[in-house]
Amino acid sequence: MEMETTLSEEDEEEEYDEEEEYEEEDEYDEEEVFITPQSNIVSMYSSRTEKDLREICSEILELKYAILSQRDNTRSCYQAFQRFSQEAKVVNEVVVELKNNYSAHKSIVQDLSSGVTSELDALERLYGKEIADLQNSELEHLLNLDNDSPQVVFLQNLDMLLAERKTEEALSMLLDSVEIIESNSLEISKRKDMLVGQLVATSNQPCIKYSDLKKALEGLIKLGREASAQELFLKVFASRLQRKIDSFLPSCMIFPNTYTAILSKLFFSTIMEAANEFDLLFGEIEPHASLLVEWAESEMEQFAHLVRENAPSLETTSALCSVCICIQASLNYCIILESKGLKLSDLVLFLLSQHVEEVIDKNFRRARKMVLDLSSQYETLDQSWLVGLHFSADALTNISLRNNVKKFMSLIKDILDQLTPMVVLHFRPIIMRKTHQLFDKYVEIMAKAIPTFCEDGTFIYPKEQTYFKTETEIQQLALLNSISAITDEFLPVAISKMLESQGELKEPDKGLENLASISREYKNWRRRIQHSSDKIIEHFCWQYVMRLIYTRKGKARLDAHAYLELEGDDLIGDLDPLPSLAFQALFARMQKLESNLNEELFGKEKVQKAVLSGIIEAMLTWLSNDQEFWRMMEDKSWQFDELGLQQFVLDLHFIIEIAISGGYSSRKIHQLGSAIITRAIGAFAARGADVQSALNEDEWFSHVAKAAIRRLMLVVPLSRDSLQSDDNNIFLHDKVLESGDVSSSWSDFESNSIDSFASLNKAGVETPGYFSSYE
Repeated sequence: MEMETTLSEEDEEEEYDEEEEYEEEDEYDEEEVFITPQSNIVSMYSSRTEKDLREICSEILELKYAILSQRDNTRSCYQAFQRFSQEAKVVNEVVVELKNNYSAHKSIVQDLSSGVTSELDALERLYGKEIADLQNSELEHLLNLDNDSPQVVFLQNLDMLLAERKTEEALSMLLDSVEIIESNSLEISKRKDMLVGQLVATSNQPCIKYSDLKKALEGLIKLGREASAQELFLKVFASRLQRKIDSFLPSCMIFPNTYTAILSKLFFSTIMEAANEFDLLFGEIEPHASLLVEWAESEMEQFAHLVRENAPSLETTSALCSVCICIQASLNYCIILESKGLKLSDLVLFLLSQHVEEVIDKNFRRARKMVLDLSSQYETLDQSWLVGLHFSADALTNISLRNNVKKFMSLIKDILDQLTPMVVLHFRPIIMRKTHQLFDKYVEIMAKAIPTFCEDGTFIYPKEQTYFKTETEIQQLALLNSISAITDEFLPVAISKMLESQGELKEPDKGLENLASISREYKNWRRRIQHSSDKIIEHFCWQYVMRLIYTRKGKARLDAHAYLELEGDDLIGDLDPLPSLAFQALFARMQKLESNLNEELFGKEKVQKAVLSGIIEAMLTWLSNDQEFWRMMEDKSWQFDELGLQQFVLDLHFIIEIAISGGYSSRKIHQLGSAIITRAIGAFAARGADVQSALNEDEWFSHVAKAAIRRLMLVVPLSRDSLQSDDNNIFLHDKVLESGDVSSSWSDFESNSIDSFASLNKAGVETPGYFSSYE
């Protein structure tokens, strides 16, 4: 009883209504259980031993646990039954709804059926009598005829020919007996249908001869079934083409470069043959030819699918070669088919253009990866012939540059050599754009060979491994020479050779238009690759100026102290004023650089001027953007008198006159110089000084700058012997240029740096003209 009480208390704590109902039923069942009296229990178990009683107790406990487990299982099954009942209820509602919909649709169908039946009955009442009268009259006419009459004999003979499948004779009988056909149209039409069925069955035979096929199709045409004849005709050619394709496809992998040419020949030769026979059978009638065009277009779709499906790996040269051959062969065939009224060239380009562009893109991506993997390219170089020989660093750099340029141009050549005239005609803009992108990436990688010089006097090299490093000026100029050779010679020659293939195409109607388009695209392409080439020149010029301005100790050789807190008379009264020492050193370095450029870039005046002009622009750009310089110049706590302003303006005119006298001046140089002078005058005027009285006319500064250039040009020979230096002075000829008039920071110049600024006689290594021709 205690167990029953405990269970009832636990049941009262349940939260769900279903479980409470189940508990009430369980309690009701428990009330009905028969309870054995205590006296009977005592008499029954008094004779039992303790061991037996323990076994009985254990069995009772097991029974208790089994009852509890059964009760839990029953409860869970009851809950599942309730969920199933709910779902069954929902399904019953859906079934009822479906029955209602079915009843509604059934009534609609019955209404439509009754309406159609009534309409048919009305039509039958109107025309049925006339049809029946006509059939009866023809039947009575045949029955009334004598067995020996011509009409009966004709029909009997015709039936006999049809039974013996003598289609030619049956056809000739039908065509010759016009009067009998007109009088017995119903019977004759039935026999015509039988003859048409026999002709169609003959045409559908898989191994039929073309002569038999032609006779069957001609018979269909004579019977007025031209549409069926055309469909059968094209079906035969389609099956013939499919058999050829099935026999050829297994050998596609054996010929990865030329399988598209064979595939093109199979398709277009079949279409050409079908077009010729089509004209012979059906004539050149436009409505009939439209069915031929539809069939040819469907075959072109299958052709494009097979080209894409059987193509080799898209990034390989074989894929590019095969797709170029495919375009060339297909469009050549299309030109021939245009005479038959089949214009398929636009469709072929539409179906294959995406595949061609993808193959071109993949090949240029492969070339890009090879350009990026410079370290692996270096390992492939044959250096066995260098063993036992001694070369300078500059000579080895030139050898590496030559091999590098050959490797890059071989990548370009491998792609361009696969292109056919038709591919160049239709995909020329994509090819030229991809070529420029590849060259731009190549220039970006090669620019990393020039180390970056920081303001703290240290060099920063790229983290990734580079093909080589150019640490000397000669090596860097050799690098610029190689890039300019690609820009001005190798790439333009390769692209021009590719564009010359357009002359092989005979399109007089579009000749002038194509020529103008090619010329315009080529000029734009040259402009883009020149812009890419200018990037490495700008990088070289900026690093060159940074090494000139900053020392290895991180000090600036040119700062605002050169123009502030100056003492002495102004420059206007000086007979021979000179620019600051930093700008004199710049002039000496420019002279040396110009000499090196004449040797390393001989005959490339355009590149030489671009380098020299870029250095002047980089110098002015640094001077315009250096915040520390202008912070001091515009700080009113520093003395900025007339002498400092005059010296600064003279230095700016001096550097501009260097560019003008060298023939490499530019609009940007003049704009930067004017902007810097204007800013300096503003800083001077902000201190309350009179600008008009402090400065002379611009012509005076230009004249003085030119005179200074002529004086500095007289310092010959510019070598270590002619350039003497001590702590504070630099001697040019017999005139002493007092460095105290300029920044004292110039005394930090190392002697080797000064020598490199002024010396034009370099103990260089003979550098052969590696880029005179491309092999």
